[in-house]
Amino acid sequence: MRTAVASPLTEVLLNAGSRGESGAFAFSNGTTTKRVYFRNGNVVFASSDAAEERLGERLVRAGKLTRAELDYACRIRASSSIRLGATLVKMGYLTADDLDQRVRQQVTSIVYSLLEWPSGTYLVEPELAPLDSDLERRDLSTRKLLLEGVRRVGDAKRVRELLGDLDSVVSQTDAASRVDPALELTPEEGFVLSRVDGESTAAEIASLSPLGEDQTLRCIYALFVSGLLKIKSNARPAEDSEPPEPVTPSEPTLPPELVSFRDEMLAKHQRSKEATHYELLDVSAQASKDEIKARYFTLAKKLHPDHRTSLNLDDPEGALDDLYLRVKEAYEVLSNDAERRRYDFSLQQRAGIGRGPSRNNEEKNIAKASYDPHDAAVLHFANGERFFHQQRFHEAIEELKNAVRLDDSRADYHRLLARALARNPKWKKIAEEHFQLALRLNKLDPQTYVDLGELYESSGLTTRARKMYENAVSLDPDNLRASERLRALRGETAKGGKLWSRIRGKPRP
Repeated sequence: MRTAVASPLTEVLLNAGSRGESGAFAFSNGTTTKRVYFRNGNVVFASSDAAEERLGERLVRAGKLTRAELDYACRIRASSSIRLGATLVKMGYLTADDLDQRVRQQVTSIVYSLLEWPSGTYLVEPELAPLDSDLERRDLSTRKLLLEGVRRVGDAKRVRELLGDLDSVVSQTDAASRVDPALELTPEEGFVLSRVDGESTAAEIASLSPLGEDQTLRCIYALFVSGLLKIKSNARPAEDSEPPEPVTPSEPTLPPELVSFRDEMLAKHQRSKEATHYELLDVSAQASKDEIKARYFTLAKKLHPDHRTSLNLDDPEGALDDLYLRVKEAYEVLSNDAERRRYDFSLQQRAGIGRGPSRNNEEKNIAKASYDPHDAAVLHFANGERFFHQQRFHEAIEELKNAVRLDDSRADYHRLLARALARNPKWKKIAEEHFQLALRLNKLDPQTYVDLGELYESSGLTTRARKMYENAVSLDPDNLRASERLRALRGETAKGGKLWSRIRGKPRP
């Protein structure tokens, strides 16, 4: 591990790419920390603890999510080990391709932003810090990223700072004789590259260029980070020079009580995935609403991101943010009488169906020896049905998924879950699967055929839709909805046409 102060940070990234390094570079500037992950010199991921650069916030600003949808997705994510992006895909807010595109934009934007920093502290871990393999990107080039980043620097003064000594001689590298087409140089950059003779300085090239001094200097630096030019200057290390000597900056000293709180909360986060809502709030299963509220506000005040920022309490991995969301969800459930009853019933399920021992004696007191998972399924189905009729479809889906998980032998469970899923166009495929499961369990239900037919029709699959409606009418000749949809698909008038006559079993006059 090495730590250093560098200016500009652009060249730290450039040197990491040139040397084919693998590792995580943590850049800090004031209260903000951004991490860039390398694998064999290529950028594979980047993250930031700045709230506005997080994936969810970027999606809200881009109009891809509403604030309410993001908050709901965060609550769902807090109760699972799935990352936010995967949660959004699972919930149907994004497609897998949308997520891939948005994550790529997030990574590149974070790298671009580092070019705007005049200086900063960076910490390097020689071996790549823990990063899930599915997060690693294979479609990014460090030099192309930096080239595009320089193009995006809006301040001409900043470009001059990046170049350093303008009286340095500029010359072409060997790569300039065979420019990689993937770099996609602009005509202006190609023109400036052709004017570099190995004897002129950056200032001299800029003064003679018809492009103007600012644009020419930008092109020179862009060509430098892309590996096509080298600048002979004492102000910057040569391409093959060693990195600067380690300089360990002084770290802010936290009060002992704050260190103790941070360590306690990080340990709590480690346990949070397996903890009950009661354990998250450190209250008993018999706690009153006032006790629950008091404990929640004590924790939430300390864990709130704004409060932690004011204390300079860093959370680079997002553990405390995650814990804050989990605590918030626990309070929302336990402070609502109906939700708390359902949650307590789920603890009965956990303790009663042999999925492991109860977490403590209080949960054992809640559990019933006569517990039957089918009873729990009935309760979840009833809740799902109620939420469905209230048009609270996300909540209905969660309840109905639980019903199906506990008892997958009920056609009506699958059918209602499919109807709820079908409300979201992105979940039609999953809805189709549950409709088909319902039909396997009950082939004589005409309404399931009608519902599946309407799903196919809304997807433009008219042949499949027609078949479903025909099945429904054959089972229930008086099913008006199926008959109407068949006539609409065939363009026939009411009770007219060959199809109606055939289905009704009457000869056409």
